[in-house]
Order: sequence, then structure tokens, then C-alpha cells
Amino acid sequence: MRNQYKLLAEKYEQVREGKSIHWEFDQSKDSEWRVLGQQGKYKDAIELIEQFVKQNGWGDPNESSIMWHLFQMYAMDEQRDKAKQLLQDIINKDIWNDYYTRGTLAWYNNDEQALKKELQQAINDKEYRNKDPKNLNINILRNMLKGLGKTYKEVY
Repeated sequence: MRNQYKLLAEKYEQVREGKSIHWEFDQSKDSEWRVLGQQGKYKDAIELIEQFVKQNGWGDPNESSIMWHLFQMYAMDEQRDKAKQLLQDIINKDIWNDYYTRGTLAWYNNDEQALKKELQQAINDKEYRNKDPKNLNINILRNMLKGLGKTYKEVY
């Protein structure tokens, strides 16, 4: 795994013009952590992200979603405590503090009423829906409401 990270670090030293190393690592479709996550190798993806952050920091949250993607890898790997804590940090630091993020935390807390509230507010907010025309986040919140007590993988 260490060799993989070294190769990855070398790759991202050659950042695309106009893009930061954080954007390239996080948003690039062929980023190694994404490939590992798609293969279900969540622990390896987590290690890669954690090593990247250790060496490069979190970066600008307006440019990349590293913190959110690490949360998702923890969640997919069923590391509930780490996932929940990172999600709480994301909300507290106001990186993302929207219906979907708060609804996901409500799901983690098995708080059906709070989850229903966030889902209904998302449905009622036309501007929010316009940002997500396929209603992906709203549909995931619906799955979470039906899937209280299930794993993140099952509801996502």
C-alpha cells in the first residue's frame, strides 16, 4: 500500500494546469481512492485518503470534497463511529450543513423525526431541488428513512 501511495503522490505532483493537488486527488475520475472504492476496497481507499490528508491537509472545501469522501469510505466500510464523527465535524465546520448532510446524521442517530424533517424540507425547497435535478440526495434520504438500522451501503 505504501508503494501505491508513493506512486500516487508522484502522479499528483504533476497537477493539471489551474487545478490544485487537492482537486486532482479528490475530483479526478481516475483517482486511485475512487478506483479502490468502486472495487469495494474501502480500507485501502481510507488509507490512501488519510495519507494524502496527512501530507497535504484537507484543502479548500469549496474546491474538493475530501472530507466528505473520507466520510463515505468510513461509512461504506461500516466504521460507524469514525463516519459519524467526521460527518458531525463536516456539519460543525459548516463545510456542508444542508438537508442531506443533516438527514444523514439523523439516520446515523436513528432519529426518524429529524430525518423526516430534513427530507420534507429538501422536498419543499425548490432551489435545493434545482441543484439536484435527478433528486439523488432526496432519494437517498428516502432510502435512509426506510432503512433505519441498516448499513450505509444498503441505503446508499
